[in-house]
Amino acid sequence: MSIRIHAAWSAGAAILLTASRFALLAVLARRLDPHALGLFAYAQWMVDIGFLVASFGANGAATRFFAEYRSRPGLLQSFLRLWRLPSFLLPLAGALIAVLGAKLTGAEISSQGLGALSLWALFAGLWAMQTSVLTGLQRFDLVFLANFLAAVVMVLGSAFMPMTPHDPTSAFLIMGSGCAAAFMVGLLPVQRLYLSGAGWDERLDRASIIRYCINVWVTALLWSLVWSRGEVPLVRHFLGDAQLANYTVALSLVGGAIAGVMLGVGGIAPQVTRLLGDAKVPEAIRLCRTVGDWQLLLSGSAAALLIWLSPELLRVAFGPSYAAAGPVLALLAAGLPALSFSMHNHLLQIQTGARFNRNATLLGLAVLGVGALLLIPSFGIEGAAFARMSTLWLLALVSAIVFSSRAGPAGVNRLGFTTVMLVTAASACAVALLPALPLGIRMTVALAIPFGLAVMIRDADGRPAVQMMTRRALR
Repeated sequence: MSIRIHAAWSAGAAILLTASRFALLAVLARRLDPHALGLFAYAQWMVDIGFLVASFGANGAATRFFAEYRSRPGLLQSFLRLWRLPSFLLPLAGALIAVLGAKLTGAEISSQGLGALSLWALFAGLWAMQTSVLTGLQRFDLVFLANFLAAVVMVLGSAFMPMTPHDPTSAFLIMGSGCAAAFMVGLLPVQRLYLSGAGWDERLDRASIIRYCINVWVTALLWSLVWSRGEVPLVRHFLGDAQLANYTVALSLVGGAIAGVMLGVGGIAPQVTRLLGDAKVPEAIRLCRTVGDWQLLLSGSAAALLIWLSPELLRVAFGPSYAAAGPVLALLAAGLPALSFSMHNHLLQIQTGARFNRNATLLGLAVLGVGALLLIPSFGIEGAAFARMSTLWLLALVSAIVFSSRAGPAGVNRLGFTTVMLVTAASACAVALLPALPLGIRMTVALAIPFGLAVMIRDADGRPAVQMMTRRALR
């Protein structure tokens, strides 16, 4: 397959997975009461974090080395022999961590619910391991098919399976069934790989592979805590499951916006890497600036819509009982412009051997943890949202300063970033101070901001960034 076809399958799989998770939560929000939905959200966090803790980077290593050794059968089989047993044992460990974590933290889950949770965590881990193999082998068509099958099982199951409003056990079973169905898709191709021929290749550097696994593991764990849902256990600890449900629905809408803003980055990152490898550093810097301008416009526009229309979006997506989480959604959405430095961070990762990303993520984790601990007891879920927004702003500022010091001021659109941040901050303040503002006015402002940003955000040559985007789209 060509690179474009691979990219299309990969993007399609990502869109499908994001859309299905959103649809699943939207259905469950109407079928479960807030307490049960909060338990489901917490269980999902335990499943994800349990796998991340137990994986030790094996899935990241598989993605890299199955691709790297694809044309070298001896090395591929040698790596496969190292990876095969952990690929089954580590998901078991992840399931154990998820169940023990739920039990030890006092989650009100029945024994049947814990059994369903263990199956969900086990098959989620197996599916993740298998996806890493298929990604390394560039079988993105099978990754898409697995995501599609999981989406069908999860969304239809959540809509039609009998469910008790006060008990999330049925939801756990639906998730486990969807993960198991997805795991079956790639079982035969991966099994053929296990049974294929070549022997041991002594040139395999096991020590370097283990070091790579550890580095990937630490980075993924930190990234998940900072950029995803690291404050979830604190929200539940201080406020309970019902408030966690309100926080989760707001996070899910922001997560959808993040997926949209980041959609094309996966295909551009290899181009930045190639330019650096060819010693074309100025071109790499210019590409980072261009992508950052695009993401500024997209993230600023998405933030405006989520901030100004937050109650209505929550009501439509999750039902009227969750419309009160509008202020939380507004605060979380105000942090979206920080995503505009994703390509800059990728370049810094390569140039610093991932030291910058590691250190910045550690800083973010400290700020998020301390902020959440201080703000949640006094300000509730709004405090958690403010802690997350402030952390993202801080990380964006650090990225801008470090990148400018290395690449020069032209590499960062400082005026554009400042403009977008001020617009989103002012929007969040206005919505908080004027909660009774009529819908017509709020909708007008939400639609006007993207047009204003399209004119105000300028590229490195001083032209409106939207002009360059239009020209590229028409090519």
